[in-house]
This record gives sequence, C-alpha cells and structure tokens, in this order.
Amino acid sequence: MDAHLQYPTGINHLQLPVKSSVAHAYSVESSCQGRQVSQYQGELPRLKEDKPGSGTSTWSSIKSLPRNISIFCRAVGKVSLVAYYFVKHHLFRVQFTSQHLQSYLQRLGSAYPKVLQAVVENPRLLKELGKELGKEWERKQISAVIQHVLANNPEIPVTVPRSILDKAGCKAYSVERHIETGTIRSCFEIKKDEESLVAKVVPDWKANDLAAGLKSIRMLLFFMPKEIRMAIREMTNPLIRQCNLKEEKKNQAAFKEALEQTEQTVRLDTLLPQATQLTFRVPKITEAVDADNLLIMEHLQDGHALNTLTNPQNQRLRSDVYQRCFGVHLVEDDLFKSVLDKVHFQVQKKWCELALGHGIVHGDCHPGNIMLSFKPGGHIYVWFNDFGHCITLTEAQRTQYPDIVHLLSSLADPFTPEAMDHTRLDRLVDTLWDEVAISHRANTPAHKLKFKNRLSEEFTKIRDLDLVLNRLADHASFSPEQKAQLRADCETTCFQREMKVIWLSIISACLGAVCQLEGIQLPSSFTRYISAYFRADVILD
Repeated sequence: MDAHLQYPTGINHLQLPVKSSVAHAYSVESSCQGRQVSQYQGELPRLKEDKPGSGTSTWSSIKSLPRNISIFCRAVGKVSLVAYYFVKHHLFRVQFTSQHLQSYLQRLGSAYPKVLQAVVENPRLLKELGKELGKEWERKQISAVIQHVLANNPEIPVTVPRSILDKAGCKAYSVERHIETGTIRSCFEIKKDEESLVAKVVPDWKANDLAAGLKSIRMLLFFMPKEIRMAIREMTNPLIRQCNLKEEKKNQAAFKEALEQTEQTVRLDTLLPQATQLTFRVPKITEAVDADNLLIMEHLQDGHALNTLTNPQNQRLRSDVYQRCFGVHLVEDDLFKSVLDKVHFQVQKKWCELALGHGIVHGDCHPGNIMLSFKPGGHIYVWFNDFGHCITLTEAQRTQYPDIVHLLSSLADPFTPEAMDHTRLDRLVDTLWDEVAISHRANTPAHKLKFKNRLSEEFTKIRDLDLVLNRLADHASFSPEQKAQLRADCETTCFQREMKVIWLSIISACLGAVCQLEGIQLPSSFTRYISAYFRADVILD
C-alpha cells in the first residue's frame, strides 16, 4: 500500500483480542445495521410522508428489472464459484494456500473482500483463520494476502473519472494521477488553477458488482438460522450506501459543523521530547456537484491512515513522521506506538462527544478512516474520513439510544452473577414499545407482554456463558484444550471488558430478530447506532 495513502476506502480495524473466530464472526454479522441514515427519524408521520406513490414505485421497479436480472445471474455465478472451491478443498482435500485465497477473493469481486475487512487487523482472529492453511509459512502470509487484495484492486483508468467529471459539469478540472483504488471507491488527484484536490468516484459497474456479491452471500446463507441471516443482511445493507456519494456529502457537512462546535484541540499526555497537541479536522468539500458518484475535497498530501502507521511492517514510515514532528530520531518504536494508541483513544472520546452531545454518529470510525498529519513542533492533525455511514439523531433519540444501549448491555451481560433485573427489562420494553418503535403488528397489552417474554427468554440464553461458548466452540471445532483456554480467558477482567462490544453486537442481532418475529419496526438509526459502537471499538463501562 502506498505510504502516502490519501483517502483509504476502509481497511477495517477491530483490535479485540478474541480467541474464537466464530465469536468474532457473530459480532461482525451484527455490527452494521439499517437501511437509510435518516429514513425514519423515529416518527411515524415522517415515515408515511416519505413513502412513494404506488405509480412511482411500480415504474421504478419496471425500470430496474434488467439490472436486477443481471445482478441475480452474476450472483448465481459467484455461488457456483464458492461451491466449486468448497468441493475442491473439502471433498477432494486439495491443500488450501494463501495464493488460493488471493485468487478467490479477486474472482469473487468486491463484496467478499469487504467482509474480510473486519478481520484484517485482528492478530488473534487472523491466527484462527490461518488454521485453514496447512503450513506455518502459509499461515503467516494470510494477513499480507488479505491486505494485498484490499490495497491492490485493479487500477481504474483515468478515462473513468474524466467521464464522471465531464458529466458533472467539472470540465475545468484535469485528472493528474491515480491515488488509490478501493473495493468500491477510487481516488484521483485533480487540479484546477494549480490547486491540487482529490476526486472520489464510484463507477457504475462497481456498484453492480457489489450488489451481485452481496446477493450471492445471502444466497449462501439461506439455510442458516433466521437470526444469522438477518444479521448478515443488516451488516451488508450499508455497503450499498457507500456507492452514493451524494449522501456522504450531506453527512460530511453535518459532521464538520458539529465538530466545530466542540473543542477541536487537545493536549496529549506523553513521554515524548515535546508537548504533543492534537487538532481534529474534517476534509473540506471544495465543489458542490450534483452527482451521486462524485465527491471533490481537499487533498491531504502528508496524511497517513492510522492503521497504516500502526502496521508492524511500517516502522520506517513511523520513524520518518516522528522525526518530522519532533525533530529527533526515533529510538524506541514501541514508544511511538503507544502514542498512536493514545491518539486512537482520543478519537474514540471525540466520537462519543459528538454522538452523545451533538447527535451526529460516525458509523464507521475505525483507524482506516482516521488520517494523521504530522507537523513540526509536536502538532498532529487528526482527520475524520468516510462519512457514508453517519447517523443523525433527533433530540429525543440522543437520550433514548444511549439509555437503551446501557440497558441491553446490563440485561444480557454473561459476566455478572446477579439475576436478570426485571425492573430494567420493563423499562427497556416500555422505551422500545412506546417511544422508539415506529410501527407494530398489533399495539395491544397482550402483544407487548409477549414481546417482553420473548426478550426475556433470549436474554437468558445469552447470559448463559457456558451455553454460548460451547455452541461457538463446537461450531469452530475447538479441541478440549482450546475450549478450556477460551473459558479461562473469560474469567479475566480485561477479556470481559473487551468482549462487551462483541456481546453488544450479538444482543443487537437478537433484539432485531425478536422485533421481526413480533412485527415491531424500529428506526434504522437505532440499529445502526448500536453497530457504530462496534465499528468505533468503543467499550461500554
């Protein structure tokens, strides 16, 4: 990957020390929720107003028929490929290698690498995934293979951004060079009047390929339990939103406005030779173009993604930026890594401040979407990027959602010996049923009681730690020693604290399944709010 990556399209970060890949898979499946950022805003009248007329809906469906047929046919082809790979390696016992993984991800298209983004930077999870590879040196290569696939998508020719710019009325811009191609979006350096900018574009064929890949993933999971299928759907729905850059522009402007209402500069307490100062920023949108596949913004020529800086292979890059910022040679690499960890912690604090205090939630706040610019004198500029998953909350939701998250976390906490607090359960049900839900199949006391009883049953299962761990371990074919080690880890305070985010995502999927079974529709902003905790790696205390 280019050390001067400008606007990474999202190699994800999840630094949760999880011993079981299946446990993490459950959490990833329920980590991204919802359909539209502010489709409902929690108000039934607004929902009714937003519904299109029957004539408009019918015509829209007719127009999209050819595209849907094409996507379905391509999805069937991807399912056939996966079936072939399964037969080849599991029935005919062909040794699986890292080269196979790289080849398969490239053939299957953009959706499958996007799913693997969630595991790229979790060392323990990669180790579990690497057990599928027979040789030790192959297991060590798996992280590099996934990184390589994600960072080296086929480069899009400059004729593509040129065409998109022309259609958007931006003929005065010249396309200078390709910066980076992601699984969905691509970035190019463009110029106008000697000003260097970045154009983020989404070609139509990328959106179609992503849609076909997501459909194939859902087809493969058809025989999985209903809760898992729904969680996978909730996880993958927001990926389609990343193709619409017009929505991202609105989110970016709202996030920037909220950030400017906070204290943007903070001092960092470190052992570095100079005082370190962080300044939070959002890239400026420089051209108001009316296109859903083009975004033009300022160029961060000296910016580096946080996950790029923390990559163990990039020690030379860390040394260079350290010397530029502090004027001395980097002697202890671990010292600077600890500083980067503190920067990440400050980013999480700012995320919470904006979410709880200002109602703007960055739904994909991982280190791949955080960029750092190092300036002489100990100044570090922290840039938020990639606003396709942002959520805007109403005044009522700012109070309701955090309270619901804490209730869910405590009611289904498997690490506490106390019995379930039914007073809290009553409060949760009342809030969800009477205040948050935007529709009910039947809004009667009897159905509300049935909803409460089903939630109680599901939470009781989740609270049974041994039951959950046994299911996960059996599914992952753990040896008795591995199962014992996993159970022993659950006794440590550190592991319990870090597992809370994963457990919250499992609870979220469980709640979504119960609501669907009972005919209760919650605002998409709520389910996506819960998933944002997981993406930002914010642990509830």
